[in-house]
Amino acid sequence: MKCIACGREMLNKGTHLECPNILCDYEEEIAIKEVEILARPQKQASYDTTLYTSSSVT
Repeated sequence: MKCIACGREMLNKGTHLECPNILCDYEEEIAIKEVEILARPQKQASYDTTLYTSSSVT
């Protein structure tokens, strides 16, 4: 079974050592959802900023 948050193969109980997300645990769906919510804005931050900057300049 793979981790929902990072996609890596998980050990027993859905946890694994290689995942950068502390809350990666397949049994704790709420925690995983929080990790996904927190991770998405960070990944899109520069992209969104570029969009706003482009819109303002254009």
